[in-house]
Amino acid sequence: MTAVDQANIVAPSLVEGRPGLDKLLRCGVTVLDQAIVSGTRFATSVLVARYAGAQELGTYTLALSIFMILASIEHALVSGPYAVFSHRHEKEQKRRLAGSVVLHLTGLMLLIAFICGLVAAGTGAAALFLGSEFAGLSEFSWLCLLLGICLPLLLARSFARSFTLAHFDHAGVTYLDVVADGLILGGLLLLIGGGLLTGETALIAIGAGGAAASVVWFFRYRRELVFEMSAVKTDLHRHLRFGKWVVAAEILGTAQGYLVLWLLAGTRSVTETGIYAACLAIANLLNPVLIGLASYFTPHLARTFAAHGTGLLRRRSYLATGAMCAVVFAFLLFISLFGEETMRFVMADDIYSGQQSTLILLTLGLLFGSVGFGAETSLWIREQNRLSFIASAIAFTVTLTTGVYLVTEFGVAGAAAATLLGRAVFAVVSIGFDVHHTKRASAGRARSSELPGVAADRSSLPTSGSSLPPEEQR
Repeated sequence: MTAVDQANIVAPSLVEGRPGLDKLLRCGVTVLDQAIVSGTRFATSVLVARYAGAQELGTYTLALSIFMILASIEHALVSGPYAVFSHRHEKEQKRRLAGSVVLHLTGLMLLIAFICGLVAAGTGAAALFLGSEFAGLSEFSWLCLLLGICLPLLLARSFARSFTLAHFDHAGVTYLDVVADGLILGGLLLLIGGGLLTGETALIAIGAGGAAASVVWFFRYRRELVFEMSAVKTDLHRHLRFGKWVVAAEILGTAQGYLVLWLLAGTRSVTETGIYAACLAIANLLNPVLIGLASYFTPHLARTFAAHGTGLLRRRSYLATGAMCAVVFAFLLFISLFGEETMRFVMADDIYSGQQSTLILLTLGLLFGSVGFGAETSLWIREQNRLSFIASAIAFTVTLTTGVYLVTEFGVAGAAAATLLGRAVFAVVSIGFDVHHTKRASAGRARSSELPGVAADRSSLPTSGSSLPPEEQR
């Protein structure tokens, strides 16, 4: 029995159209788990905003934006390829692949820690040499050292969650998140009680949660890991080839979302950055549902492509997109009616008031992000990563060029408008690329069917060695 067959038995999918309470429960558990994760992030932002102020919230959010960019790199080169290729292997090959990606992750974590330590040492030495006039360098050096410790731990947790979801272990990922987020919230409450909560100490708390989740994951899955150095090298080459366009697209896509934060910090103030971060926190109240649905749909769509090819993948990706858009539209109505009141109630500070238009613009951005979900995921699964990169590059350029003007002139609302424009452009371009590539694939199958001995209905199915030279088709 193949890995695809096993997955079809163990974790049947909603997007495959097979009704049943079990599928609804699996999707519900995934959304509930994401509610735990996003709820903790939301609570962290609110606690920092309330007890440390808008400026500290701005510092915390800027630091977190660095993690999000690094997490996109990890997803493109490590956990993302594992989610795609693991369903094309038998059990023993899958265990070797799991061991490979763990070593890939370890190397990435050590590289990040080394770079952060190097920057910390350099800026610290410069602060000592230049004297008190450049005291800000000393603070920056401490922040870099802190990031060198916390960022690898956060990446480890991100990998653990993706790995567990790729195995359709929804209960397992919920267990990881309960452990990690319970530790984070407990740490934040202790910091508040001691009057020590700042943006930096909040990073320490979430780093500790990442460490706890990673340890729990390792003991849960240690028997599924086989470390074989020849496989590590082979898998690394394949993942780099698969992810070279993905990583560029992921970096641009993530940077696009956080670009306006840095524009606000550079052209306005860190305080306005904190206000924008508070608006993001309110708009992202829907994240538990959206990310939960995406986490549920993506591995099942990858399995659909491995088993049935492009045609069925496209139809089911449209169904997933429709479900996500319906949820966001309902949330948009809520924000339009009660967004200002929600902001005032949650943040409990007048500095965050008067941002109704910002909240609506950010929610519209979520809607366009959902519109593009199916096309973006379809391109990624079919390994059309160069097209995803081009779409991300166009969207990033639009956000940057419009953001420079809009942020400078309109501040927080301008940042939200630039983000909306970038997401709308990305959705439209991704859908265009997806439709165009599907038509080309269909035309290719039609031509193949005219050749003797060629079965057109199999032309869109990947093999276990798809896009690989013979020596790498393990």
